[in-house]
Amino acid sequence: ENLSYASRTSAARPAGVAVSPAAATAQWQVAWSEPKVTLSGEGSFDPKQDKLELRSARLDSAALALAAAGKVEQVSGQCLTALAGEINYDMVGITQKLRPLLGDTLSITGKEQRKFSLQGPLFAAATKSDGAAPVPDISALGNATSKPQLVPEDLTASAGIGWQSAQYFGLTAGKANIETKLEKGIVSILPLDVPISEGKLTATPWVYLNEAGIPVVLSKGPLLEEVRISPELCRGWLRYVQPAIADA
Repeated sequence: ENLSYASRTSAARPAGVAVSPAAATAQWQVAWSEPKVTLSGEGSFDPKQDKLELRSARLDSAALALAAAGKVEQVSGQCLTALAGEINYDMVGITQKLRPLLGDTLSITGKEQRKFSLQGPLFAAATKSDGAAPVPDISALGNATSKPQLVPEDLTASAGIGWQSAQYFGLTAGKANIETKLEKGIVSILPLDVPISEGKLTATPWVYLNEAGIPVVLSKGPLLEEVRISPELCRGWLRYVQPAIADA
């Protein structure tokens, strides 16, 4: 009960002061909290085979419920995983948790159900970095060169998320269904076609997890079409650019 995730905010340091006084120590700020989280499961572990059988596992909270089953081999090594399951969630409840991080203008609705799967090693042998530049060469993305690995190349996964409606900083989005796949360290998002503020958003993004900087690459073509720029949208973005004139 009363599970919370908190992080420390950086305290402002007075100009010219090299050491901050104890009273100025950054305070813990709660980013996510749950009044009650329930974990349950059934399985077995064979130390001789270094294998975990997970017949059932379940996590329940106010905003989501997750159920999974599968197995993990080489538990003391790479953790060769084969898991599949289903997640049920209420976007209204999740939105309330995200507002302290993303702001009060965020509003998402929809009770959704999605399947997910995870296959392959969770850990890989350490590889030597080639000292690549922070910004990768786009033409070389995905090539099998020596590079730091955030996820093993052999790990695959699939998952999805959706909602009925969404609003953020004056932008209004309609029903959406986003399906993703992970292969060879690359997250591919199936083509998006989301109605947004009387127009639409179309894109096919790829996220390169094992490249320096984790770049996101979009397919060629228009990203936003015929999107209506409302006064609310203008005021919201002006608060970041010119706060003094946002409400003028």
